[in-house]
Amino acid sequence: MGKKFVCFISIVGLLILGVAACGNSEGSVSSKQSDSVAADGNSLTITATNFQFNSQTYKVPAGKELTIHFKSKEGHHGIKIEGTNIDIKGEGSAKVTFKPGTYKISCNVFCGSGHAKMQSKIVAE
Repeated sequence: MGKKFVCFISIVGLLILGVAACGNSEGSVSSKQSDSVAADGNSLTITATNFQFNSQTYKVPAGKELTIHFKSKEGHHGIKIEGTNIDIKGEGSAKVTFKPGTYKISCNVFCGSGHAKMQSKIVAE
């Protein structure tokens, strides 16, 4: 009985830590727009916090190679950008050239109860 109880408590503790890794679900998704492309137009930094990215929309130039930098300020996150080969888990960078259009960004690391709402987009013009 003692070993089963310790095992049960350990599992519950790990589950609580896993859900808490991204914070709580009280954070709301920001509605701010952002031109997060660096002044030289060669890079874009996307930052994740509890269940949101630092912008709902990122505007980037189409047809120009761009380095995407991904950082996680709170919790453990990643990004997948549909229509590209960008799939970063944790922090990292990748190069991409966008064709004109809109690209959906989503968190690709399960981060808790707000994970499904963790989305944004890139608009390449």
